[in-house]
Amino acid sequence: MSLLYEAVKNDDLRALKKALKEPCPADELAGALRNASEKGQIRQIKCLLSAGAHDDWAIAAAASFASVETVKLLYKRIGGDLNAALIGAAAHGRLETTRFLLTTPASTLNEALADAVLRKYHAIVGLLLEKGADPFAPVYGGQTAAGIAERKGDRELEALFDARQSLKK
Repeated sequence: MSLLYEAVKNDDLRALKKALKEPCPADELAGALRNASEKGQIRQIKCLLSAGAHDDWAIAAAASFASVETVKLLYKRIGGDLNAALIGAAAHGRLETTRFLLTTPASTLNEALADAVLRKYHAIVGLLLEKGADPFAPVYGGQTAAGIAERKGDRELEALFDARQSLKK
C-alpha cells in the first residue's frame, strides 16, 4: 500500500502531507480522495484537493457514507457525479444528504426513488416525490418504484403510489 493510501487509511494528516511531497500518479490521488471522501475526512480531502486531486465519484462515496458537510465541500470544490451521489444518498438512507442534493442539478430522481423504496426509506421517498419523482417510471431494466414496493410488500408505499396515480386521472 502506498504512503498516500496508508495516510488516508490511518487518518494521518501529517503523513498525508509528507506523502504528497513525492510525485504521485493522478489515479492514485483520485483513489485517495475517494477513500477520504467515503470516510468523511474533511482535513484530508482539503489537503488532497489542494494537491490537485480530482475524482468525479468522490461525491458519490461521500453521499453514501459520510456527512452532508463532506458532500457540500466536494460539491463546492469539484462537483462530480451528482446523479450517482443522489442515488447513493437515497440508497443508504442519508436523509440530510438527499435533501441537499435535491438542491443541485442532479436529475436521477426516479432511480433514487427506486433505491429508497427498495430499502424502505420512507422519509426519502417523500422528499423525492415532492421534487417530482415518478413511482411509475421504468428504471433499472424496466422496474418501477411502485412495482418494487409491491414486491417488497410495503403496503404503506403501495397505498401512497396508488393515491398519487388516482389524483393524476
